[in-house]
Amino acid sequence: MSFRRRGSSGSTIWKRRRSYQLRVSKRRLPKWLSEHLRRRKNRDAVRKRDGDNCWSCGYPMRFGGPPFNTRRSATIEHVLAQANGGTDDLDNLRLCHKGCNRHLGTNPPEQKERMRPRRV
Repeated sequence: MSFRRRGSSGSTIWKRRRSYQLRVSKRRLPKWLSEHLRRRKNRDAVRKRDGDNCWSCGYPMRFGGPPFNTRRSATIEHVLAQANGGTDDLDNLRLCHKGCNRHLGTNPPEQKERMRPRRV
């Protein structure tokens, strides 16, 4: 601990100043940011694998650009839902419209396959 002199025009005020020892460690990203980057990486990998069409309806997706919160914006569909024990492995992920993803819900994979419309 050290003391520092403050004041002007001849007056003297002593203020206690503490020095803190900073711990130097590896800098880590905040949890929310690392989660966001992981999801973006998954989405880009699935997009590269499956293309730009929805897995459920087959129509083109809307990537980026406003408005983000539309039924046609891209989301990740878990074929085996996380609520049913599904994982974030790439073989369990598909690109889906937001509306299609809501429609498929947490149904089992066999039922999701039957819910997909047959496009000719």
